[in-house]
Amino acid sequence: MSKQEKAMTKDRLIGMEVIDSDGCTVGTVKDIAFTVGKMGMTLIVETKKGESKEVPWEEIQAAGDYVI
Repeated sequence: MSKQEKAMTKDRLIGMEVIDSDGCTVGTVKDIAFTVGKMGMTLIVETKKGESKEVPWEEIQAAGDYVI
């Protein structure tokens, strides 16, 4: 892993704010899921309206103080 590539733990991701490509807040990470037999994972995000939304990890551009 290079210096810029850091592993993200579940505990660190949960509770992070998720921001879309337009800079608008989507919601907060509530859980992480994966499908048996498939690569990758999905973030379970609770929107401002209290609804659950699945965001595939492949769509995530960055994760640090926020998930983008």
